[in-house]
Formats: sequence, structure tokens, C-alpha cells
Amino acid sequence: MRRVAVLVLLLTARAAAAETRVAVLEFTNASAERDNDPLGKGLQSMLTTDLAQVPAIRLVERQRLRDIQSEIKLGQGGQIDKATAARIGKLAGATHLLGGTFVIAGNRMRIDGRVFAVQSGDVVFAEKIEGERDAFFELEKQLAGKLVDSVGIKLQPRERAAMTRVHTADFEAFRKYSQGVAAFDDKRYSDALTLLGEATKLDKDFRLAATTLEEYVQLIAKLRERADAVDTASDAAHERRLLTEQSKQNQKWAAPIEALWKIAAVTGGGQAQRDRIAATVLLALGYRNEFRLQFPRGDRFALERFADDLERRYVAEARSLFPRIPPLLDRELWEDLKQGEPIDAWVRRTWDELEAYMKPPRVKRTIDSLEREFGRCDSPDRDAAATHLLLDRVQTVQLAEQILDWIDKLDPGGKRRSQQREALAERYREILELGKSTALWAEASAAAGGSRDLRRYANEIERNRKLLDMLQNSKNRDLARETLVLEGENAGEVVRKFLASSPPKPEFWPYLSGFRTFSRMQRGTMLIGDVPAWVVRAGHDSDLETGPRTDKARAEELRYLPDLSYRKFNAGFDLTPEVLVIVDGRPRGDIKAQFQIRFALPGELSKALQQSRGDPPRQRAEVGWAFGVQNAIGEVPAAATGFAVLLGGGKARLVEFQLVKDKDDAKVNKESTHFAMKSLEEHPLALGDTADVQVLLKGGRLEVRAGGRSVAFKAPAERGGFHGLMFRELGYAAVGGLKVAAP
Repeated sequence: MRRVAVLVLLLTARAAAAETRVAVLEFTNASAERDNDPLGKGLQSMLTTDLAQVPAIRLVERQRLRDIQSEIKLGQGGQIDKATAARIGKLAGATHLLGGTFVIAGNRMRIDGRVFAVQSGDVVFAEKIEGERDAFFELEKQLAGKLVDSVGIKLQPRERAAMTRVHTADFEAFRKYSQGVAAFDDKRYSDALTLLGEATKLDKDFRLAATTLEEYVQLIAKLRERADAVDTASDAAHERRLLTEQSKQNQKWAAPIEALWKIAAVTGGGQAQRDRIAATVLLALGYRNEFRLQFPRGDRFALERFADDLERRYVAEARSLFPRIPPLLDRELWEDLKQGEPIDAWVRRTWDELEAYMKPPRVKRTIDSLEREFGRCDSPDRDAAATHLLLDRVQTVQLAEQILDWIDKLDPGGKRRSQQREALAERYREILELGKSTALWAEASAAAGGSRDLRRYANEIERNRKLLDMLQNSKNRDLARETLVLEGENAGEVVRKFLASSPPKPEFWPYLSGFRTFSRMQRGTMLIGDVPAWVVRAGHDSDLETGPRTDKARAEELRYLPDLSYRKFNAGFDLTPEVLVIVDGRPRGDIKAQFQIRFALPGELSKALQQSRGDPPRQRAEVGWAFGVQNAIGEVPAAATGFAVLLGGGKARLVEFQLVKDKDDAKVNKESTHFAMKSLEEHPLALGDTADVQVLLKGGRLEVRAGGRSVAFKAPAERGGFHGLMFRELGYAAVGGLKVAAP
């Protein structure tokens, strides 16, 4: 018996010693074409999948490699030398490392692969594999085969067949897949799902993309659930206080709302998930309309943001359960609470109704609801799902396409499908996805019923061609593209007239400044980076604009520039130079905010002023971080209140503010509306032309770091509410690089 045990130990030890454990690193784009960077992640994923077909090879998980890469501070473009290979291998428990670079030049592609033996750090093999770009899958297969050969493994016929199975032969599908993986790594989860979905549409046999999409849907749902739980836990006291105050506006709903929140906070699957989803539906629709909390004194902004957040939670779970329940919310899904009905019974009855709306005859109402939502994607208003889900314009068009897919599954061959596909082609044209737009028009023409329809589709395709020519022939392509994205084909004359030569004609700049205006009249949501933003107070609607945009509803920078000319010629109007922008949309007591302030006027704004408004402002604006904001869109007497730490004039000051109306006989309406400021504390703090700012609000301390210095304030105890950016005075300031999180 002892001999058998010893023999088993010896065999186990030999097997462990002989085991081949491979770490496949991301491949680096060695060209200057940065759009190809994500392809390195796609190559890594495909190689890992192929090598997993060989039982004699064990693989290091991709996430583990990312953690190690971060730990040793090795960037995507980091070079692997003998010492680095040994270190990564030791941390990952690998015997071999596979990595390298790739280059795409025109229709050619080259992969330079290297395999390191971790124990010695030696390069086992280094190969340059080159061929047609569209035959990328052959290059990847060659590299996988060479690795297997280099580590001395002889493949069985079945293993070789599995390894040589092509994932996709469509390069664009491969590109979308790679971009989707990169988006997931960057925590751009909505983009990841969209891109992977596009990859599977381009190649319906692309099983790796479909499998990855399924995995990501499950992972993202769990991540969002955890994130919501963390946010709820960290801000529970402040949010609960706000919710309680809102609930008191209608005593009928105070107890039911509290019970629904408890159910909505429960984690897990099965019955817990069904109850959670149903409670979320009731809360979302209730805060939006049914609880009747908004009047006379409800905080309308808070109620809308609560409803938005709840709707996003519902959609995140409902999408993965489609077609069992509706994928989007609709007011018809509301179920009234019956007299004397227990809350848990109400919740479960609501779930039953959700399922009933996906079965005949009521599924027709769900289809009608989805078709209405598809129409709202054309120009999202405050009631649109795209607005509630905080989508930019590109994401809104992608939602429209997703809605059509849902409708197709519920009502194959519907009567209005051709019209809806044409509307989708129009929307892709609007965001300048001209290839997709043209493909949809061509698809429609294939089913045309006569010469009249054929001529119409030919005209639509010709419109796309003219737009493409306009972009390609412009001497200022980025500006031409931005102009068309923001204003559509109506701005074509501006492009032709002012952007046909380089530099642009001076008359162009006032147009661009006007196109970039960001005001309270903004339809839908504006994203600053990835942070949603709402203008809730502005002296004049032209006082705030954004920096360059690649999307109608997304920018990287806010620019505050009060219109001095308008004020000069309209002195009798109430035009107090101040702007309050609420960001993030979550009520938080503690927060960490980061942003960069820039006081130097950009060249294009200087040119716009010279052409329209006159001289630029001679001073800097005062810029600050507002917090604890309540009644953000309220009017006197139920007006906005809050706190702000303001930076300007060589100091940082903590103030309490409230929107007030004063009598002012000099004004046309005999009154002046402005934020009344009460100074609480101030410290010296000088800023340069550019300043990186960090605001840390936690417990009883408010710390501001800017211009290489740090100052601290005693934080107000009662500060539950929203937060954002405040601009004041007749000066210029821009804010970019905005990030918001729990501390």
C-alpha cells in the first residue's frame, strides 16, 4: 500500500513538473493607427480560446493577467524582456508567456509573436507571420500552432480540428468584437454589449462573440447590482432622509414606499429577483407619476432622478429576461394598490402582470409601447427611455435598433416594419454612420414594390453619398463632422460655405459656438465624459456651452462664458451671471470629485467673440463645487438651496446659497432672481491658468486640493442632496476631466 502511495506521489510530481501553463498577453499595436489598438485584445482572446482546446495546456485567466499587469505597472505597450517575463510568469504561475505586436498597413497584416520560457526567461521562438488583413484568422491560427509546436506538444486529430476551427472570417466582426472586449475592460459596459451585439450581427456564426456577449450580460448585471448596493449602502442615510421627506407629501404612500424599498434592496435570484424587479417597477413609476409627490412642494428634480435610477435598474435586469417580461418600462405597467392589500401581494401581482404583458392578447400593448419608444428615439424628450437611461445620441440610435429587434421577436413580419427600418436608416444618417444607413436603404430597395419606391431609395442613398463627399472633401474634417452631428444636414450650407478652405472662414466660429450651447432647454441628457449633467440655473441660456463634441449629447468640457453683449443691450432684464449644473444625478452625503479648471480662452472662442459678441471677458470666473443641493429646479418660495466651495480671487470659500427674488425697480419685471450667498469659511488658495482640483467630502471634513495646495473646511452636517458645478461672475472658465465617485 505504501509503495502505491509513493508511486502516486511520484507520478503526480512528474505531471506537475511536465505541465505546460501558458499566459497569453495582449498584443500591442505597433503602428500609429490608434483605432486598431483594441485588436490586440481580440487576438489575445482568440488565441486563448484556441489553446484551451489542447488538454495538455493550462491557461492563465485573462483577468488574472490584467491584475498582474496593473500590479507591476506594465501598460498595454509595455515591452517584455527576460526579467519581466520571469516576474509575470512567477506571479501567474505560468511556464510560458506568449505576447508580441501587430501591424496593419493597408490590406496587409503582420503579427510578431514571441514565446518566453519563464524559468530561464529565454525566447523559445520568435516568429513574423504576415498575410492579407482579411485573412487575419489564418495568421492567428498559424501563431497558435507554432506555440503548441514550440512547447513540444503533439496534437491529436480531434484537438487539431478544434484548434483550426475559424471563429470568424469577417474582419469587421473581429474589429467589433475586439472593441467590445476593450470597452468591457474600460468599464464602458453599455458600449461593450452594443459592440459585441454588432459583431454577432455581422457574422451570425461568430460563436466566440456570442458566448462573450452572454457572459458579459451576466457579469454586467451582477456588477451593476453590486454597484447599486454599494451606492445605496454608502448614501443610505441621506437618500432615506430625502425619500422620507418626499413621502410625507402624501401620507397615503409613506408606508408602502418604505416597504417597497426594502423589497427592492433584496439580492439573489428566483423569487427574490422577481419581487425585486416588481418592486422596482412600482417605485420607478410611482416616483415618476403615481405617488403624486411633486406638488405642491415636492422636490421635482429629486423625484425624477430617483425614477431614472430605478428605471435603469429595471432595464438592466429585464433585458436579460426578455421575452419573459417587457424590456422597457411603460406607465401601463402600473398596478394600483388595492384597499387592504398586503405589500408583498401587490408586488407579486405586479410581477404576474409583467408576464401577462408578454402573452396574447396583451402582448399587442407591449408592442405598441415599444413602437412609441422607438419613435421617441428620434428626438428624446424628458419622457423618453433614452433620457431616463442617460444615453448619448449614438447609444440612443443603438437602442432604437434594439427595440426593433425586440419587436421582430414579438411580432415577426409586422406591417410597419419597413417604415421603421427606414426611420432607423435616417437615424444612422443623423449620427453619420453612413455605411449602416446606406445598407438599410439598400435592404429596403431590395423589397421595393415599384419604380417610385426604387427612385426614392436611390435618392436616399445619394444623400448619404453627398454627405460622405462633403466630409471627405472638407479641409476641416473634424469641424465639418461636428457641425453635421450637432445640426444635421441643415448645417450643410455652413460646411460648404465656411469649411471648404483651411483655415475655416472667420464667419464659421459664431455658428460653432451657438451649436455647442448647453442650456436648460437641452432635450434629453448631456454627458460630460461619462457623467450626466443637467443645467438647472443660468442667467442666460447662451452663458454655457461645451467644448468639442463627437456626439450631440456628449462632450468632454464645459465652458462658462457670460454673454456680455446681450447684457449690455438688455440691461433691464434679469440676467445674473451664474450657472448651476447638477452632475451624476445621485444624492450623496459623502463624495469625491475631480476636475480640471482652465481659465485660458480657447482659440475658437476668441474668434467667435471677435465675430459676434465683441471683446472677451477681462477677468476669470469664480468656479466651485456645489453639494447638498435640494429643490434644484424649484421656484421661490420652494427654491433651490445648498452649499458650495467656490474658487476664485486667490481664495477658496465655503458658502451656503439659496435662490431668492428681490425687488429691483431697474428690472423690466421689477424683480431680480439670484443665489443669495452666506459665507461660512474661507482660506487663501491661488490658482494658475490651469488647475487640477479634487474635492473630498467625508464625515465632518471638506478638503479641497488645487494648484498644488490643500485647504480644509468644517463640512456642514445636514448636506444630503445633489451636487455639481457652479460658475459665477462676468468671466471665463472651463471645466473638464470630470469624475465623481463615493470616497
